[in-house]
Amino acid sequence: MLLLQSPFVSKDVVAETNATSVCSIEKSAYAARPENADMPTVVQAGISVLDILSIDDIEQNTEMDILVNLAWRDSRLAAYSGCRAGIGEIWTPDLQMVNAGDMRSNHDLSFQVGEGGWIEGSIRFQGKITTPRHMVEFPFDTSPITLSLTSARYSSEELELRVAEEWTFIAKETSIPDWRIGEMNVKSEVAKFAQLSQDRSVLWLEIAASRQPDYYIYKVIIPLIMIMMMSWGVFWIDPGTLGAQISLSGTSMLTLIAFQFSMNEILPRVGYFTVLDRFILLSSILVFAALVEAIAAGYLASQNRVILAAKIDRISRWAFPTTYLLIVLVTLVFRINLVTFSAP
Repeated sequence: MLLLQSPFVSKDVVAETNATSVCSIEKSAYAARPENADMPTVVQAGISVLDILSIDDIEQNTEMDILVNLAWRDSRLAAYSGCRAGIGEIWTPDLQMVNAGDMRSNHDLSFQVGEGGWIEGSIRFQGKITTPRHMVEFPFDTSPITLSLTSARYSSEELELRVAEEWTFIAKETSIPDWRIGEMNVKSEVAKFAQLSQDRSVLWLEIAASRQPDYYIYKVIIPLIMIMMMSWGVFWIDPGTLGAQISLSGTSMLTLIAFQFSMNEILPRVGYFTVLDRFILLSSILVFAALVEAIAAGYLASQNRVILAAKIDRISRWAFPTTYLLIVLVTLVFRINLVTFSAP
C-alpha cells in the first residue's frame, strides 16, 4: 500500500516510506490514544467514491465502492518514520459506516508512519449502504445518496474527524446508467446516535442523484397516451352502430389492462402513490369513461334520440382530449398531488 500524499508529509518522506518494509513495533505499546488525554485526537479523513454500482428502489440500498483516506499524528511513533504498522500495533480511530447494510471493509489494514509521527492509510468499503428513499415523484424523483462515517469506540471528546478536501472526490463516471450523479458534499459535525450514549464526531457524505426518466417516458407514458387516443375513436363512429363502438371501447380497455399487467414487472411496488401511479390511474378512469360514453350514446341512438347521441359525441371529441391534456399537465408537467396517498 502506497503512502498517500498529504499536506503533512513531504514528498521525500513519501518516496522513502513507500520503499520501506514492515518495521518491528512493540505491540500494545502504542495502542492507547495519542496526544493529550484532555484533547481529542484529530483525524483528517477524505472519502473517495470510486464507483456507484446500483441503486435498489425497493430494498432502499445503494451498492458502492468507497475509499476512505486517513491521516493523524502520533508523536510517539516519530522514531519509526518510514515504517508500516498494522492493526493492533498502533492506535487507530476504528471507523465504521453507520448506515452500512451489507458493507465490507478490508481487514488486512496497515498504516504508514511518516516524518514527525504522521500516520496515513486507507480503508476500502465495498457493498451496500441503506439509503431511505421517498419516491412520490417517481420517475422524476431526486434522491440524494447519503452515508455517515464515525467511530463506535471513541466519543467526540476523544476523537475529532475533519474533512481532508484533497482526498475527497467522486469518480467522473459510474456504473448506473439510469441515474444522473451530481455534486458531492462532505462535512464533519458532532452528532448523537440513538444506540450510543455519547456524542460522536461524524463525517457526513451526500451525493446529489436524480433519476433519468427517459425509459419510463418511452415505455410507459407514451404507450399509455396512444391507448388513450385509441379509445377516443368511438366519438367518430356513428352512434347507431353500437357494436362497433363497444368493440373499439372494449378493445381499448383490454389493451389497457394487459398494459398494466406488463408494467408490474418494471414499476416499483411501493405502498403509496407516485406521479406515474396517478397518471396511470387517471388515464384508466378516462378510458373507462369513454366506454361509458359509447354505451350511453348507443343507447340514446337505439331510443331514436340520434341527434342527442351525436351531440354527446361531438362534445366528447374535444372534452376528452382537453381533460387528458389537463391530466398530463397536472400529473406530469407540474406534478400536483391530487391524490391523498403519499409517502410517509
